[in-house]
Amino acid sequence: MKWVITTVGTSIFENLLREGKLSESDWDAVMGLDFSHWGEVEEERKRLRKEAAEALRENPFKLSAELHSLIKIHERKGEELGVILLASDSVSSALAAFLIKEFLEKNLNDKFPEVKFDPERNVISNLQVINKTNFLKEGLKGLIEFLEWVKKTYTAQEIAVNITGGFKATIPYITIFANLNGISLYYIFEKTEELIEIPPLPVQIDREFIKAYWEFLKKLEGTIEDFRSFKFQNPELVSKLSAFIWEDGNEATLSPIGEMFLRKIEEEYFILYATREVIDEINKNSFLRQQIQKDFWKEELRRKKTREEKGHLVYRDGNLRLYYLERGQGEDKKIYLYKFFQEKGGHEDHVRYLSSVKVPNEEELKNKTQKIELEKL
Repeated sequence: MKWVITTVGTSIFENLLREGKLSESDWDAVMGLDFSHWGEVEEERKRLRKEAAEALRENPFKLSAELHSLIKIHERKGEELGVILLASDSVSSALAAFLIKEFLEKNLNDKFPEVKFDPERNVISNLQVINKTNFLKEGLKGLIEFLEWVKKTYTAQEIAVNITGGFKATIPYITIFANLNGISLYYIFEKTEELIEIPPLPVQIDREFIKAYWEFLKKLEGTIEDFRSFKFQNPELVSKLSAFIWEDGNEATLSPIGEMFLRKIEEEYFILYATREVIDEINKNSFLRQQIQKDFWKEELRRKKTREEKGHLVYRDGNLRLYYLERGQGEDKKIYLYKFFQEKGGHEDHVRYLSSVKVPNEEELKNKTQKIELEKL
């Protein structure tokens, strides 16, 4: 089943206000409030929800841009669709999402058998148009994290995005995300009945460019302090990667666009640091290379197959033994691969190595290893 992520605006309420079918005082009480105030306007919400629900029963597709576009997408696709509603950080957007969910479940369940809206996940904090800094720094980050979560829960092939409703400020970022991941976009053209489909463009990331600046981008994923000094010392680097940098005073972090590109590369490549001996063996030993590409990069599987032996972390898979050191957390995590044994006689060599070689420290490994990028299989 195809899932349609649908951004939710407030067209329902705005149309009802124009028709004089909504309490202006109740709307004034909730309009402009961020979602954290949800519990403070319960009575106003209840009245607005009742008025809007009654009006939707009479003319749903005229009142709601989201419902109008969803039914058009269903007509185009000719199949059952799942709907994932995405609300901005506002009481009004979340209320509209609940109304849309309720209407689809009660009236169009045969066309949209599953509708998902959990405010804890589907209301994006700071996705608002009042505070530009919070929107760019927090709101868009939350939006991208949500889109990435949906993509991991399903697949890019199972997803489409309906951008008819919601803030127009999010459209450029959703469009970039969709094109990077091969996802189609849909929207209703202005005031017409016409559904526009924007298929993903045949674009590709310059992976070598991203990998070349991997360590810098990972630093940005955290925070670079005293960025003015860094920029003064590295003007060409900062100029070349300006689209990936978000500056806030004298600090810098990864921009929303940088976040999308980095995550896409991280989906496809595993980066580690290895000694020259191990790198040479990876390049000529297809079995070793495939074991790293298929299994070793997966953190959960790596931990299951790892034992600590005389201080060494040893990944064991059949006759294969990989010695590695793992340092740092989150975006700062690095894996140093410094020894391996394999095939006949590997166990004896492994035992001798354990009894004669101490665990190298991180500083030693920094000096002895080089970065290597391997495609995940």
